Amino acid sequence: MAGVRIPRPLLMAGTAKVMTPRTMRQQVEDYLLRIRHTLAFPCSFEDMYFGCLPPALKELMEADTSRPGRVSNLLSTMFATPDRTAKPNILHVSAESDVEYRNAQEGRTGFENVFWFEAPMHMPVPRNSVQHPFFLPTDHPFHDAVMEWVRQAFLIEDELQKSLELIDRYSAIVKTATQVKNTWPELLNFIHVGRHEGLSNQVAKELREQAAKVMRPTDKEALTFQLARAVMLPENPPPIRAWVKFYTGDNK
Repeated sequence: MAGVRIPRPLLMAGTAKVMTPRTMRQQVEDYLLRIRHTLAFPCSFEDMYFGCLPPALKELMEADTSRPGRVSNLLSTMFATPDRTAKPNILHVSAESDVEYRNAQEGRTGFENVFWFEAPMHMPVPRNSVQHPFFLPTDHPFHDAVMEWVRQAFLIEDELQKSLELIDRYSAIVKTATQVKNTWPELLNFIHVGRHEGLSNQVAKELREQAAKVMRPTDKEALTFQLARAVMLPENPPPIRAWVKFYTGDNK
């Protein structure tokens, strides 16, 4: 009709995202991974790097490479790493004996006692240090300190993984805040599972028994202690720059 203005629908700039509730494991894991930050690496990453290489290479890399020459040619070849600008400069190192390292190199075993660190960007790393990690020489200036760091880091990592496996089994049975309250009430101090107000004091006997089987009193005590320790650590620590096992990209 003439003279009648038809309103035009308003277009939203963006659609609201539906927030998916975080699982029990996700909440617990966010706390526990902070514990990794309590173990400082025993030396600078530059010292770690050069300690694995012949001294002559350090002299080469500290030479003047601004002019064309043999040194610049060598470094250009060493820096020929694919996607170098897109990925962290991660270097894996084997903390195994020379016999174990040789067996892994030749395919008789795998590299197991491995750690990684974020090498400075101006230092070349192997194209695939997962398959070809550096060997940690026994005469490395920080050999003993690094080996002790590796030992402690593996203990922490094994402890964290054990705790997360327990949470996986527990959360497969216990789903609601009421069930948590009646099987492990201390956990509600660290996680949010629905509404916490007016919770019932009753749950099925069968559920109590199932929860008790997967989460023993000693397990609860140990995990509660871990969480109480972790909650006192910084909430948003920077990404870790060195840890054990193989680098996954999730370096919390």
